Amino acid sequence: MTDPFPLMTTSRTLLISGMHCAACAQRVERALQHVPGITSARVNFALAQAMVESDDSTTLESLQSAVAAEGYGARPLDESRPLDEPFQLQQQESLAW
Repeated sequence: MTDPFPLMTTSRTLLISGMHCAACAQRVERALQHVPGITSARVNFALAQAMVESDDSTTLESLQSAVAAEGYGARPLDESRPLDEPFQLQQQESLAW
């Protein structure tokens, strides 16, 4: 039986800061997968991005809180910013680390 009132699915791309290795990306991915309403979460370490699919009940704040609880930062990808911005942020963090 199908749900007569299915929730809408939302796709979001987040920029993730503070990752230094593939294990960091796995921690972020696991944290996002445990947020209620998440149907899919994939983290790309090289791009410093997380691609998340969720139902409409999932808030940006809940995603950011889950990532922050693991010691990393997350913010929505702003399409108006330069495409190499995640790489620049990652380089700056690596230098500071």
